[in-house]
Amino acid sequence: RITSVTVDGQPIDPAAEYRIGTFSFLASGGDNFRVFTEGTGYVDTGLLDYEAWVDYIADNSPLAPSYAKQAVQVTGVPETVEAGAQVQFSVAGLNLTSRGAPENTTLSVALGDTVLGEVPVTAGAATVSVTLPAGVAAGAAALTLTAQPSGTVVAVPIEVAASTVEKAQTSTHLVALLPVHINRFLPTTLVAYVQQSGARADGTVEFREGGPDGAVIGTAPVRGGLASLRLGTLTRGTHSYTAVFVPRDAETVAGSQSAPVKVRAIG
Repeated sequence: RITSVTVDGQPIDPAAEYRIGTFSFLASGGDNFRVFTEGTGYVDTGLLDYEAWVDYIADNSPLAPSYAKQAVQVTGVPETVEAGAQVQFSVAGLNLTSRGAPENTTLSVALGDTVLGEVPVTAGAATVSVTLPAGVAAGAAALTLTAQPSGTVVAVPIEVAASTVEKAQTSTHLVALLPVHINRFLPTTLVAYVQQSGARADGTVEFREGGPDGAVIGTAPVRGGLASLRLGTLTRGTHSYTAVFVPRDAETVAGSQSAPVKVRAIG
């Protein structure tokens, strides 16, 4: 049942008149197009479609048919793939069965202008296994598969998830040199030792009075795994300090904090 009809994108006006060009077979009511017989002003142009086809072949010979398929089978595409991760799925039905159609041997895989790899095709089927670039943006994307020698092109939509980077771990230790602070004569120096797995730590150390949420009394860059701060004038009594390491690249390196150390101020 036809629920809507348009001409050039515009709805049909039931009260308007239209001139229709079609085959004589359909114009005479063939294939149940009986409504055409109710029209008026029928004109037979005398043109034959098979003659147009013969003329086309004569004008464009030699003709080379396209062996590219318009539909193939794609299965096993994951719902989401992280940037930098491997994506794997299966493709089948790449070969045509027409006479003279070539057997495809390779299938290249690209993301935009970037070729990710090439996989073999056997009996019209292939297993695609490629790694997405680490920097690809999260969101909707499409892999373009191109079979050779047929030239069949397949677009495979994928959803790229934001990558989760495992951060390098660090540890921070704090010592007080000296643990007894004498104002103006023998001030204490706080020394933080920062270690990072697999690399040298790069960042700064915040020296805080009290715990890791205490007030920052000073900062120092980490050089050779060390950062230090000389204390100024302190009030008499015992003070507690904590060192907090802030990495320069917080997206790939985890921060850390030391255990508190105590300093006794006299004088």
